[in-house]
Amino acid sequence: MNSGAAAAVAAGTISAAGDGLADAGLLQAVLDASPQQIAVLDAEGRVIATNARWREQPTLVADPVSEGLFLEGRYLEGCIRERDSGSASFAGWVEGLQEVLAGRRQQCTLDYVRRADGRCIRTTATRCGDGYAAVVLSRDDVTDARRTQEHLARQADELRRLALVAERTSNSVAITDASRRILWVNHGFTRLTGYRSRDAVGRDLNEFLVCDRSDAATVANLRVSLRRGTGTRCELLCRDANGREYWTDLDVQPLTGADGRIDGFIAVQSDITKQALLRQGLMASEQRLRVTIDSANLGLYDIDLVRGRVTYDASWARLMGYAPGEVANLASSWYEVIHPDDRERLREAIAARRVRREPTSRTEYRALRKDGRWIWLHDSTCVVEQDPFGTPVRVVGVVFDITDRKEAEAEARRTVERLSLAADAARLGVWDYDLAGDHYQWDDRMREIYGITGRATAEIKAAFALLHPDDRAHVYRDIERAMATGNPMHTQYRIIRADGQVRYLESWSKMQRGVDGRLTRSVGVTADITERVTREQDRQQSQRLESIGQLAAGIAHEINTPTQYIAGNIRFLKDAFADVQRVLDGAALPAVPAGVDLGWLAAEIPAAIEQSLDGIDRVAGIVRAMKDFSHPAAERVAMDLNRAIRSTIVVATNEWKYVADVKTELDAGLPPVPVRPGEFNQVVLNLVVNAAHAIAAGQREGEPRGVITVRTACRGGFAEVSVTDTGCGIPPEFQARIFEPFFTTKPVGEGTGQGLAIARHIAARHGGTLTVESAPGAGSTFTLRLPLDPAAGDTLA
Repeated sequence: MNSGAAAAVAAGTISAAGDGLADAGLLQAVLDASPQQIAVLDAEGRVIATNARWREQPTLVADPVSEGLFLEGRYLEGCIRERDSGSASFAGWVEGLQEVLAGRRQQCTLDYVRRADGRCIRTTATRCGDGYAAVVLSRDDVTDARRTQEHLARQADELRRLALVAERTSNSVAITDASRRILWVNHGFTRLTGYRSRDAVGRDLNEFLVCDRSDAATVANLRVSLRRGTGTRCELLCRDANGREYWTDLDVQPLTGADGRIDGFIAVQSDITKQALLRQGLMASEQRLRVTIDSANLGLYDIDLVRGRVTYDASWARLMGYAPGEVANLASSWYEVIHPDDRERLREAIAARRVRREPTSRTEYRALRKDGRWIWLHDSTCVVEQDPFGTPVRVVGVVFDITDRKEAEAEARRTVERLSLAADAARLGVWDYDLAGDHYQWDDRMREIYGITGRATAEIKAAFALLHPDDRAHVYRDIERAMATGNPMHTQYRIIRADGQVRYLESWSKMQRGVDGRLTRSVGVTADITERVTREQDRQQSQRLESIGQLAAGIAHEINTPTQYIAGNIRFLKDAFADVQRVLDGAALPAVPAGVDLGWLAAEIPAAIEQSLDGIDRVAGIVRAMKDFSHPAAERVAMDLNRAIRSTIVVATNEWKYVADVKTELDAGLPPVPVRPGEFNQVVLNLVVNAAHAIAAGQREGEPRGVITVRTACRGGFAEVSVTDTGCGIPPEFQARIFEPFFTTKPVGEGTGQGLAIARHIAARHGGTLTVESAPGAGSTFTLRLPLDPAAGDTLA
C-alpha cells in the first residue's frame, strides 16, 4: 500500500476489510497517470493521498501562509486562511467543502481566479459513496475552457450547443452530429482519453468509449440507446491513446433543434477509476482478509454505540474459546470478561477517546477465556460511522492474543530489575556494545562515572577521549587481546573528566558470538574505584609518614643522648679553663717551653670551646626539628605552622643548601591552625624540595645561587603558606597536569609523580587548596590555603 493510502486507512477515512485495496500500487499508478490533479482528504480536511500531477502543480495562492498550509497537506486550513485573507470566492467554497466533509453534501465545486497568476481554477470536492468517509478533490485549470465558453456565448446560433455543454458538465465533453460523428471536444476529453481535438473530430464516438475489455451488455445497451435517440448513463471500462485502462462514468444525452429533431449527442465523462478499483479491491480482498484473520488468530467485533450492542465475529469466539453460537450471550455483558483490575482503566480510556473524538485507538487488557484462563489481548479499534455532528456511533475492533509477549516482558522486567538492583548495590555502571551495528548503550551510572549526559553512540564514543593519556596504551592492548581471543577482559585505568577530576576505574566485560562464530556483542560493567585507591594511597602515605617519624624519632633519640653529655663536658671545660686562666693570670710562671704561645692559647681555647658549644646547639636544633617533623599525631591538632615550617626547612637542608638560600617571611600573628602535623610537614617538605630541584634544573655553572622564599599569612578565614622559587618555571601545557598522580616533568628515575598529587590530596583532606602560579623562566609559587575553622576539612577522610 502506498504511503497516502496507508495514511488514509490508518486515519479511518478509508475503511476496508483487510488492507482496503486490491492492488495499492496499481491504484497509485492509475492516479499518477491521470492528467487531472487529484487529491484525497480525510474527515478533517487534510490531504492523505495525491497523484503526481497534484504534487507537480502547486496551488499558487497569493497569501504565503495559505500556500504553506496547502504544501503541508492542511487543505481545509489553507482554504479558511485564503478566505480570511480577503478571497470572497473561497467563502462559499469553505462552507461547501465543510458540508461535503461532514457528509451533508455529496459534491461542491469552486471556480475562482487565482490571484497569483490570474488563471481560472475549477476545484470539485466529491464525497465517496458506499459509506467511505474520504473526499476526492479534482482540480483543473479551466481558463481556456472559460474563454472558449465566453466566445461561444457571443456566437449565439453557431455555438449554441457548446454553450449547453458548458452549462451541463465540467469533465470530459464530446459533441457529435446525429450520426454520432464527433464535431467538438473539450480539454477534459483530451486529458481523459489522450486524444486531441484534431484526432477526434470526424470520428465515431464509440471509438473513444468502447474497448475490447468493456462489458458487452453495457456496450449493447449504450448502442441501443444511441440508435433510439434516448439518453443513457453507465459505467464503462475504456482505454486511452496510450493504452491505459480507466473507468468512466458516461452520460450521453441527445441534442434537439428548434423543430424537435435530434441534431446530435453530447457525451460527458467523469473518471471514476479509483472508485471502481476500490470496489473491485474490496471484493477481492475480503477473502484474503478472512484467510489472514484465521491464520493470524485475530478476533473481530463490532460495537453499535447508539444501541449499546456488541456483535462478535466467529474469529473472536474462537480466540476466546467459545463456539460461534455461544458469544451471543456475551453481547450485553462483554465487560464481564475483562479482568477486574483492568475494567475501570478501560472504561476511562474509552470515555476519553469519545470526548476527544479519536478515530482510532489501541489498548491492552486481560480477558477471561471460556476455559477459565486469563489472557492478555491487544485491542485496536476504528470509528467507521459518525452522526452529523461528528460523534462516533459505530466502532469496529480487532484483538489478538499477546499473553506470551506480556509474560516475556514481565520476566525481562524482573531480570532487568534484579540486575539493576545488583548493579546499584555494587555501584557498577553497565554498558552494552553492539559490534555489528557499532552502537553503544550506557546506563545512568556509567554516564555519572564519566560525567557525561549524552545517550547517543557518538556522545558516548566522545567520552573515550577522557581516558588518561598514560593509560591508553595498556587499555587498547587489553581490548585488542579480548577482541582477538573472545576471552573476558579485566582492566584498570584512569580518566580525566571534563570537570578536571581524575577518577580510577576498573572494568570487566564478556564477549558474545553469533551463530557464525563471529563476535557480535560486548557487555560489561565498570566500577569507580577512586575512593578505594585513595584510601590505599592514604594508608601507604600514613605508613610512610609513620615510618619516617619512627626513624626520625629514633635517630633524634640516639643523637640526643651523646649530644647532651658532650655539651655538658664542653661547658665543664669552659668553666674549668676560666678558673685556670684566673690562676695563671695571678701566679709567677716558670720558663715557658719553646714553641708554646700562652697568649695565643689563652685566646683560642675559649673560642674553640664556644665554637664547639655552637655546633652542639646546632645538632640539638636539628634533633628538635626531627622530633617536630616526626610528630606522631594522626588527628588534627592546633599547630604553630611557623615553627613546623622552620623545622621542615632544617630537615630539608641537604636538598637546598648547595643551590639556594632559604628566606622566611613568617607572619608572627598567625594563630594555631588545625592540621595533621605529619601530613602538613609532608606538604611543606615536598614544596621546598621541589623548589630546590626547580632551581637546580635551570641553574648554570657560575650563576648566583637561587632563592627559596617561604611566607605565611592569614586571609579570609584561611592560613596561607606560599613557597616561591627562582627556578625554571613550569610550561603552561603542564600546569594543569602537575597534580595528576604519576605525572612528572623530571627525567626517568628522578621522580615518581606522586609528591604534588599527594600534597593536593592532603590539602583537600584538610578542606583547603593547593594552587600554582608559574611562567617559564620566571619561577613558581605554590600556595597552600588551610581553613582556620576546626570544623572544616576532612572532605576525603
